[in-house]
Amino acid sequence: MTRKLFWLAFVVLLCGASLGARLELPPWADPEDFLTPDQLRPGERGVCYSVFRGTKVERFEVEVLGVLKKWLYDEDLVLVRVLSGPVVERESGIVAGMSGSPVYVRGKLVGAIAYAWGFQKEPIGGVTPITAMLRGAMRAEGEPSSGLARLGGRIKKRAKRFLRAFVEGEPFHLFPVGRPILLEHLPLPLAVSGASPRALRLISAQFEPLGLAPVVPSGRAEGIRPEPLKPGSAVGVQLMRGDLDYTAAGTVTYVKGAHVLLLGHDTLGLGKLELPMTSVVVHDIMPSYARSFKFFSSGPEIGAVVGDSLFSTVAEAGRRAKMIPVRIEVHNLDRGTGRTYAVEVVDHRDLTPFLLWDATLIGGDANFPALSDGMCRIRYTVEVEGLGRLGREDVLYSPLSPTLEGGLPLVDFVDTLMNNDFEPARIKRVEAEMELWASRDTARIEGIAVDKQRVEPGEEVTITVTIKPFRGERREKRVVWRIPKDVPPGRVR
Repeated sequence: MTRKLFWLAFVVLLCGASLGARLELPPWADPEDFLTPDQLRPGERGVCYSVFRGTKVERFEVEVLGVLKKWLYDEDLVLVRVLSGPVVERESGIVAGMSGSPVYVRGKLVGAIAYAWGFQKEPIGGVTPITAMLRGAMRAEGEPSSGLARLGGRIKKRAKRFLRAFVEGEPFHLFPVGRPILLEHLPLPLAVSGASPRALRLISAQFEPLGLAPVVPSGRAEGIRPEPLKPGSAVGVQLMRGDLDYTAAGTVTYVKGAHVLLLGHDTLGLGKLELPMTSVVVHDIMPSYARSFKFFSSGPEIGAVVGDSLFSTVAEAGRRAKMIPVRIEVHNLDRGTGRTYAVEVVDHRDLTPFLLWDATLIGGDANFPALSDGMCRIRYTVEVEGLGRLGREDVLYSPLSPTLEGGLPLVDFVDTLMNNDFEPARIKRVEAEMELWASRDTARIEGIAVDKQRVEPGEEVTITVTIKPFRGERREKRVVWRIPKDVPPGRVR
């Protein structure tokens, strides 16, 4: 009997060691908590947890349908059918916002609901195995942020192409990210507060290729006390907060100390980063034939997302993410009205410029709603650590709408700073003032002439510029320019 117990203990230890090695666990995870896809049998019943109203975590039953081997790269995908709970009662199918809902079989964690088909008649979904999530967490915490589809110096050009396509009704994506056609990861519902319906359409076109689906505008949840996180808790990933708010909602899969595993897929695929994690109050689910979703409000900050991989998002409870304070004043000179917006945006070399564009777009649209040509004067200062306050002023005419293009000089300036070739630029604060008016104060340069063909260093030369204002009379403007004393001999261009 003693000998049998010895060999039984040996086999158990051997299996545990093998499982731990195969899982490549981060040091904070416990292999005794998990089941791998190879240990599952079709037809087995399990339970899943998620929030469908308020902050209460609800339990519902699922059935294992099978395992898709090496479904994505070398990782498997577990197929399950939901058997009970609001998803079945409301005939909603798998709901956007359920990403990360933990699935347990035989009392052990299998993984997180993360994938589904659109236009579902039955609530069948894909579960990212906890093995893949943990491997993704290790990679995400150790990798530097690789960025989105990098735009570099082409940011303004691509933004203008996007705006023209939007106005003309043509499909165009700022971030052309390919995604599976049928079985795809659940989009994260993105609650947007402070945007008009037209601005919301623009935001949707910008974020949908990234797996974020803007939903009905939702305010901030006031007066709630965050509860301790547990598997199934609803949480938010915040991109912007203040007078304007962007928060995406998902579900907690696994908690170990301060370490929190979310979603079962990426948020934006950015690797190592910092984004605020907030509490969330779910108002209800919105059943839809296309894609059902949770609509919700964001609550207080409770931690920070620190890693973002293809198979999981990892966060740290209690940590605060670095944000950049932004102040934008918008003035409608035709009406004599205006408003000031105070927000904070995430500090990331790819996200920060576009969040600034969104802030200027939403603010401009609220104060100058006409979709017609017009002028914008924008003055802005960017405070950079070690460099002080850097400022510029730009005046531009937009044939589309000054509210859509008025913020692009600021976007281009910040993008150039944050993606320069020399050293990281740590932005501490951004301030901007936009003046909008309906006019076309433009002119065409028709000729340039100088009063001398030969000049000496230090000598003055008068330059005459012939300009033709839009629908105005042709006129000349003279500028006196002194030749620098250190100009070498030769032709001056």
